[in-house]
Amino acid sequence: MNPLNLIMSYFIANSRAEHYGIKDPQEIQKTGLIAGMISANPIISYLLIENKAKELEVIPARNSAPTGTATGGSTTPTTPTIPTTTGTPTTTAPDPILEKLDKLNKKLGDSQKAIGDLTEKIETIKKSSQDNKAGIDSINTIIAELPKVIDRLGALERKVEAISNVQPATVTEVKPLTKK
Repeated sequence: MNPLNLIMSYFIANSRAEHYGIKDPQEIQKTGLIAGMISANPIISYLLIENKAKELEVIPARNSAPTGTATGGSTTPTTPTIPTTTGTPTTTAPDPILEKLDKLNKKLGDSQKAIGDLTEKIETIKKSSQDNKAGIDSINTIIAELPKVIDRLGALERKVEAISNVQPATVTEVKPLTKK
């Protein structure tokens, strides 16, 4: 037995009694208190109270006796009249539980939108991660080829040094040959 659930059930019972126009709310209050004592789930308590309130709802008086003329063993029923009210229309205060449910519904919608945005961001991150992986793989292949390139550069450098170390041939004086 949760005292908070008991109190909530009592207030829910009063709210439902007012909503359904129950003149003597004691029966529904008893149901609310019993539901609050038995159930640990306030939603189940609410449903029990709601069903009891619908059971006790004040229904306008209707024609219970069928009217019609009996001719030849058949009866022709007439449509019951619906009572009309005159005067100012009564406005009931919005149900606090329904207001809370509407607020929760709006928050749920906002949360779902935020989840959708986060999902889009995650997909974008996954795509950029895959792009980065492809770039990293190409960089790694280039890095793997660097020792070969360094060896080639070293070989070229040695050849250049070998060529630069060779002394140029000195040309001695060239005399033209004369004809004898």
